[in-house]
Amino acid sequence: MYIAAVIAVLLATAAAAAAAQPIIYGEPKFKVDNTTTLNQTYGSALVAGKGAGKSCGTSHASSCVPFTLKLDVYLPLGAPKVAAGRPACILSHGGGNSGGSKEQYCFQGAALFYASRGFVGFNIDYRLKGQQGKLPSVPPPRPIVASTRLVSHVHRNAPLVGFFPHPKHSLRRGRSNEAKPYSGPLRYGNASGALCIGPVKSAAAAAAAAAAAAFSAGTQLELQVCDGSAAQTWSMGAFSIAVQSIVNKASGMCLAIGGSGDAKRAAAGQPIVAAACDPEDAQQAWQLGFSGALITRAGDASRTTMAVALDLPPPLLGWNPSWASGYPAVRDLKAAIRYVKANAAKFNVDPSKIVVSGGSAGATNSVAAGVTFEGDYRDELTVEEDPTLATTHMEQTNNVSCVVAHWSSDGEIDLARTHHAGNVSRFTKSMAPIVEFHGSVDPTINISTAYRVQAEYKGLAIPYQLHVLEGCAHGAWCYNGAQAGHDCGCKDGTAGYNETMDKMALPFVSKVLGLPLN
Repeated sequence: MYIAAVIAVLLATAAAAAAAQPIIYGEPKFKVDNTTTLNQTYGSALVAGKGAGKSCGTSHASSCVPFTLKLDVYLPLGAPKVAAGRPACILSHGGGNSGGSKEQYCFQGAALFYASRGFVGFNIDYRLKGQQGKLPSVPPPRPIVASTRLVSHVHRNAPLVGFFPHPKHSLRRGRSNEAKPYSGPLRYGNASGALCIGPVKSAAAAAAAAAAAAFSAGTQLELQVCDGSAAQTWSMGAFSIAVQSIVNKASGMCLAIGGSGDAKRAAAGQPIVAAACDPEDAQQAWQLGFSGALITRAGDASRTTMAVALDLPPPLLGWNPSWASGYPAVRDLKAAIRYVKANAAKFNVDPSKIVVSGGSAGATNSVAAGVTFEGDYRDELTVEEDPTLATTHMEQTNNVSCVVAHWSSDGEIDLARTHHAGNVSRFTKSMAPIVEFHGSVDPTINISTAYRVQAEYKGLAIPYQLHVLEGCAHGAWCYNGAQAGHDCGCKDGTAGYNETMDKMALPFVSKVLGLPLN
């Protein structure tokens, strides 16, 4: 009897301990209630009123009207109440921040996947571009000044930064000087305040009498006050749009893109340098565009230009978020995170174990929520400017523990940087770990964005797991993991869903959350 009683006590203790910590299951464990908790209000936000005739934008709140933000809750039926609370997964739909909804089955399917394995799922709607959500005013761009270093910039339908030769030269069709050689400065800006491209100079080199002393192979280039020196003099065989090398007079070196490996292949954010001339190196083959942009067609991207490191956004390949649509979307996702934390007891959620996930724009919003600062996409507006902020549980934090992203862009990380006066990087030690799935031939959001984020995470020793979906384009919701002949996109588009990627993500997610995977 005594032994039986001891065993009973031990079993009860073990059961209590098990209930104190949730378990993530690799296979479905619970049925899911996704009908009784639909369309829960998680806050409100401002949009343009009907007949307003203009965007709610940065104008006074009187031009705007409140819009109710809704989400669906997916509860694991029969799951025992856990003392510490269960992990939560918040889904954010795709559609370029201009379309889509929580009714897309790929996101409903993902919510069912996580809820059946021990999570509480939340599938949200958020404001879209056409609703013209309330925006904060934008700080003025930082001036481009001398000592601004140059980097590569993948370009497609994005603003170009022009580096013009001497003003007397022109690329207008029909001008007689188009085919003549050129030797002179590469200038940025107008004649009165122009800056010229030259080598970044050390203090010793700056003091040297010979300008060529500033050069060595791999020297990064910068904008400098024009001084007519040989170090700022560049030559082209023909002043035309022909592909050619651009050679520095002082050093005999060629204009080139630095970097190596995946970074060089992506050809974005890499230093513009002077390098030993190599006619076989595509990174030294430049075209002078009609806009004045210096263009190289090297790398995986459509074309690469030189950019000023200070101001330009990251590579734009296909879709990339704008401030007008990205700000409301991420602001609303962060509001949903705060809602889940504020209602943690109601839904038996552990507020310290929240995962955000999405596809395309929704993944981009999720990555932004996992990387950007606590106050980003929240504190730019005051409650006086946007009274609906008071409905979004501002007493809660909006940090998350993990991000599961499908073909995301890093554009909204950079939007947060460029729309704040400090203009500082958002990549810090406080970022949430990311598991990213991305098609190798995605024409909508190029995989180079994933490589770039991966490099930032590696530099800070934060977990980042990239699954390259070989041969897949954008929206590969039916990827099945097969090595050959695998499916990528669903025949029904976002109406389809395959759980393969989420099953691949579970070990990473469980490890990051510190929960057992059964």
